[in-house]
Amino acid sequence: MKGLKGIVSVILVAALILSGLSGLGNGIKKRNTYYHYLTIAQESIEKGLYEQAIENYKKFLSYKKDKEVYQKIMEAYELFYQEEASAYVRRCYIEDMALAASAFPQNAEYWKKQIELYLEEQNDSKAYTVAKEAVNSRVKDEEIQKIYEGL
Repeated sequence: MKGLKGIVSVILVAALILSGLSGLGNGIKKRNTYYHYLTIAQESIEKGLYEQAIENYKKFLSYKKDKEVYQKIMEAYELFYQEEASAYVRRCYIEDMALAASAFPQNAEYWKKQIELYLEEQNDSKAYTVAKEAVNSRVKDEEIQKIYEGL
């Protein structure tokens, strides 16, 4: 009976170790996958494929919210918008900056970019709404405060 308990104990310990190693392997694979998206995105930027870069940055964000990646998305949009200042690109830019602001509400840049883009399309009411949201989120920024009070 003692021998059977020992064998069962060894089997259980081995099963736990194997499951732990499997979980570790999956974690490493997942980490490599989302860092792969960053590499692809950077290569896309270098090739001038800004929309593709943004999509790959967003794939990374589906695994992990990261302030620096949102910053890279903003930089990619700046390049994309300089190249193609269309209503479509502006709309996508606004939407992604709204996501960035909701993920990192204290970062004034994301709020200001939305406001700037709304003002560019002469949509003062949307710009005011974003400024109000920023103020309500307790963003400390003089420009946003002036826009909020001035519109």
